[in-house]
Amino acid sequence: MVIQQAEQAGANDFAPLEIRDARKKLEMAQKAVEEKEYERALRLLEHARVDAELAQVKTLSGQSQKIVAELRENIRTLREEIGSKSGNNNKN
Repeated sequence: MVIQQAEQAGANDFAPLEIRDARKKLEMAQKAVEEKEYERALRLLEHARVDAELAQVKTLSGQSQKIVAELRENIRTLREEIGSKSGNNNKN
C-alpha cells in the first residue's frame, strides 16, 4: 500500500532508488512467506515500508523544490516585465 502511494506520488521520478529497494524487499518478503520464514518476512516488510515512506518524503521534497524553482522563475520574469514597462514610462 505505501509503495503504491509512493509510486502514485511520483517516486519513480524523484526517488527511483528508494522505491526500487522497497519493491525488492517486498518481493523478498513474499518469498520468505512462501518459505515459512515469517519473522524474516516481517522484517523485510518493515524495511520495505520504511523505504517506501522515504521515497514519498523525497518525492514531496522534490516536487516542492520544483514548484519553488518555477515560482522564482515567474517572479524573475515579472520583475523584468515591470522593469521594462517602467523604463518605457520614463521615456514618455
